[in-house]
Amino acid sequence: MPTEPRKTIAIIPARGGSKRIPRKNIRYFNGRPMLEWSVQAAQTSRQFDEIMVSTEDLEIAEIAESCGAKVPFLRWVEIAGHHATTVQVLYEVLAQYRKAGRCFDLACCLYPTAAFVRPKDLSDGRAALMAGDFDVFMPVAEFDSTVWRSLRRDRDGKISPNFLEN
Repeated sequence: MPTEPRKTIAIIPARGGSKRIPRKNIRYFNGRPMLEWSVQAAQTSRQFDEIMVSTEDLEIAEIAESCGAKVPFLRWVEIAGHHATTVQVLYEVLAQYRKAGRCFDLACCLYPTAAFVRPKDLSDGRAALMAGDFDVFMPVAEFDSTVWRSLRRDRDGKISPNFLEN
């Protein structure tokens, strides 16, 4: 069984240029910016040594900091566009922290539009990750969206993308 991580970070990727719903990461939902719901869930869960928002957008950075998240640097322009992947963002964040002499044993990617994530979901996810033989733990659900982003479960219970290129 893995040992409990010593240093943990929640990374919230919140770029400013959403095409389908402009400014979705800071649009108000039930009285506050969407981003604030994710930051608050991470704070309340007490699972993270640091909660940071990765963005290239100064307004998003200001809102993130006002609700208690850190924005120690702005996202590289090269990975702030429509085709940037979450994995690229996570690698960039961890590399920037590493350059600053800070390393983390566990990283959680929490989307800024996850308004319904509960602190218990985060602590339960961490517990499941630590109890299992996993490198990654993530929630999945049935959805009515494009199959190009769909996942499959193999015989060992591991989940992989059906279309790796997407």
